[in-house]
Amino acid sequence: MRSPILITVIVVVAAVLGRAQTEEGLRAPTDCWPVSGGSSSRSRQASTRLGLGLQPAWSLESKQGFACEPLVWEGEAVLLDEEKNGGFRLLQVDLASGRTSRHSKTITSTGAASLAIWDRRVFATFVGEGAFGYLRSRSSISQRWQVPESQGAASPILIKDEAFLRVGRAIRLYRWGARTATWSRDGDYIGEFALLGDEIFVLAQIGENCRLDVLDRADGRVRTSVSFGRVYTQGSTTRPRVQVGSSFVFVELPGFAVEMPSGGCSVLLKRTPAASGSSLEILGDLRSESPAIVGAESLFFRGEIGLSERGWMVASAQAYDAVCLEKERPDIMAPGVDPCQVGGRIWLGDLAFEARNGRILRRGVEKVAGSAVPARGVLLFMSADRKRLQAHREIAVVRPFAGARLELAAGRAVLADTDTISGRFVIEPQATVVRFEDAKGKSSEHPLAEVLMIEDGEGRLCYHASEDGLLRALRLLDEETLGEIAYDAARAARVAKAKDLLARFLAEASDLGVDDKKLGSLEKALEDFEKKEPKTDQAKVAALERDRSEKLAAVAERSWRRIEALRDEDFELRIRLLRALFASAPRHGPATEFVRAQLPKEIRPAGDFEAGAWLDLVLAARRRPIRIVIPPAKGHESEADALQRDVGAARHAWRPDLIGVASERLLVLMPPGNPSQLAHCLTVGEMLAEELERMFGGSRESSFPLRIHLFPTRKEYVDFHLKRRNPMAQHSLGNYSPLENISRMFIPDDGDEFADMLSTFVHELTHHWMNVRCPQVTAAAAAKGSGSNGFWVVEGLATMMQEFSYDPRSGEIRREDPGSNSLDTVANCPPQSLLAWPDLLAATQMQFTRLTLNPEPIAGLFVPMTWQLGYRRAPSLVNLFYAQAGAVCHYLYSAENGKYRDRFLAFVGDYYCDRARGWTPEKSFGIDAATLGKAVTDYAKKTVSP
Repeated sequence: MRSPILITVIVVVAAVLGRAQTEEGLRAPTDCWPVSGGSSSRSRQASTRLGLGLQPAWSLESKQGFACEPLVWEGEAVLLDEEKNGGFRLLQVDLASGRTSRHSKTITSTGAASLAIWDRRVFATFVGEGAFGYLRSRSSISQRWQVPESQGAASPILIKDEAFLRVGRAIRLYRWGARTATWSRDGDYIGEFALLGDEIFVLAQIGENCRLDVLDRADGRVRTSVSFGRVYTQGSTTRPRVQVGSSFVFVELPGFAVEMPSGGCSVLLKRTPAASGSSLEILGDLRSESPAIVGAESLFFRGEIGLSERGWMVASAQAYDAVCLEKERPDIMAPGVDPCQVGGRIWLGDLAFEARNGRILRRGVEKVAGSAVPARGVLLFMSADRKRLQAHREIAVVRPFAGARLELAAGRAVLADTDTISGRFVIEPQATVVRFEDAKGKSSEHPLAEVLMIEDGEGRLCYHASEDGLLRALRLLDEETLGEIAYDAARAARVAKAKDLLARFLAEASDLGVDDKKLGSLEKALEDFEKKEPKTDQAKVAALERDRSEKLAAVAERSWRRIEALRDEDFELRIRLLRALFASAPRHGPATEFVRAQLPKEIRPAGDFEAGAWLDLVLAARRRPIRIVIPPAKGHESEADALQRDVGAARHAWRPDLIGVASERLLVLMPPGNPSQLAHCLTVGEMLAEELERMFGGSRESSFPLRIHLFPTRKEYVDFHLKRRNPMAQHSLGNYSPLENISRMFIPDDGDEFADMLSTFVHELTHHWMNVRCPQVTAAAAAKGSGSNGFWVVEGLATMMQEFSYDPRSGEIRREDPGSNSLDTVANCPPQSLLAWPDLLAATQMQFTRLTLNPEPIAGLFVPMTWQLGYRRAPSLVNLFYAQAGAVCHYLYSAENGKYRDRFLAFVGDYYCDRARGWTPEKSFGIDAATLGKAVTDYAKKTVSP
């Protein structure tokens, strides 16, 4: 049984990462970064997808400096460029090329300037000058609106057609283009406020007292307040700001000391949302800065730990704890390097790590100061002096066209810059470009990397570059139709005199690119409705909703026809497009029936069901034939085959609702539900078995597959083993029982926890396969076991296999990973603290078992990890055994172009067949234990080095 690695300092950053709130205004759409003024919670989160492989693309210089970080909406970034005379000019940058366009007018300001963005709308505030609304196109920026009486306006938030800003000491809401505020709330308000759902969180300072107010987004009334008592100015030019998560509020007061126990400059509050308004409870104060929300319930920030040690920390509504002390990386501890979250990653400058566990994914070689700003395929860095903007682009992999010659007399292509072109297309085999000829006979060439998709005149897909690119292209093709649907709905809302619906669909139409001239009369109607609340015609509202639903259903139907028209050999692509369809139309009838028909009849859901959750299992069944194993009905037990008898026995011993799913090599038993996790376990298990067969030259013949039992909860997993008098199970996620030839695992629902579990799954299944499938190991030898020295190879091989990276959706395996925990531990552990290499390599299983009796950390040993941010592992002796054994296997399998690989695999067979008694490294590899240990350590250091 494998013991989990003990963790002493690192904490789980976000147990609910990936389940971020979807409350309106919390996050912008994919490929957008409106943080400074457009993000409702100022969360520094982006939903864009950004890879780790980056290279410099272009840079932009400013003589006086940029007044704010770049705000991104899909393909463009917007900045404020400071000019020599003290004024500011709006600047727009094309992210693909770095080309710029500027607003013609310079705005002067006596103080700070702030910027907000939402789609093509830009909202800027200039102290002493006012607040202005702009509309942007690809080539220009034009002023369309000025908020009156806005001297001293600051800290704007823009969400669709709602502009929130602080004017002096008041918070106000303006509808886009409106001359008067929808509401205004005076309250001695200061700093940057935040918005989440239907609540605004804003600081008020009255004399030396500081208070947090929660305002109603609709009318500005105060829902609740909490006071921090007195604050003392310590001098700072940074404005106070508020961060809000689903279960906490974080108040940052730079330059102030709060009259609380630690005299910190930040306050952490627990937030309990309620229909009547959030209730707030002060949890404590601390010295911190640069906060960023991680997931929905945690906060990442720079703070003081212990005796004035500086480090990154994580907070939740329950507690806060240290996540790292990065003394060796002063660049990421420097002020001005704010964190940001991109998907499940945190970026600090050009360093990226997993938010949930601090595992470093990328260590940039450049010392980049300032914050990272993510965009589609691009990461932007601002220099410390704010005079240089550097773009780093994802390294594009251009694969030659793999099909036969493609020629379309009439087709349509969508390009990466969102252009759509129609005409004649030709792609030659193995080409990296596509030739295009327009209606006038003008020819041009486009790199395949810039072509998202090509379809023929009947809408059939002929070429696509990637799943992401294809989905984006289809979205672009549908945008015009969706914009017209929103425009028609806004017109109907005006007729129905439905103010809120008119505002909603007007903003939606604008976001989808409907011409502003068409929207002008609707904006005027909305202004009139705001002045005098109309009486809504509910019958017309119902008709509006019916008409809109029918039109949206037609769009979904067109998407389904695209999917339906794909060839059978494009089945995997069909599944990918179905994911996108179910995201917008989760109950689409024909698509749901298609999924139902693909499922084995024994587990085919009846009636309405969530078809999107079953797509992974459909794909797994398509790639590899599966059989659903259910015992015969009562009275027909004699008709059961071997697999059905096995499932029946498990039902009696474990639980009566089990089903079995058999693939070529596996029999997985689990309760109904979790079809996606079941599919991934089947796929990864088959991938592992195939990899081991490739390594060892095949598989030992057997009429029975590997048996795996998957438990739906950790409690059920532990209780099952405690009843069988196996208390060690409570310290594990899974185990392999050689006596029963069964692997048992706990399968969590949470996606991140499940990803972690897969490594345990692979580890235990490696043990399982070696015992019953390895062709070098006889059944008699496996049953007898080995008393040979050299037990390191058993746990080392399983550790190496679990540190390979398995992608169940692509079917790809990555065998080399510089962040492998075993190599990282060996590379950084003090040599005198490692297990002596001769002892490790000579140990028998009995000697290893003695180590497992004391799984406590070694006193005083903290191993810094190169690929774990600020993490100091406190290993036990058994942890060191796993790490060192795994590192030896990595070395013998991969080092020096596989120089020792064949001899290593031969030794595996010798050990399992009990032929290794008296074994020494000299016999197999021609080197002594100390020399091998040094070679492994050197290999580990070289591999994990950034």
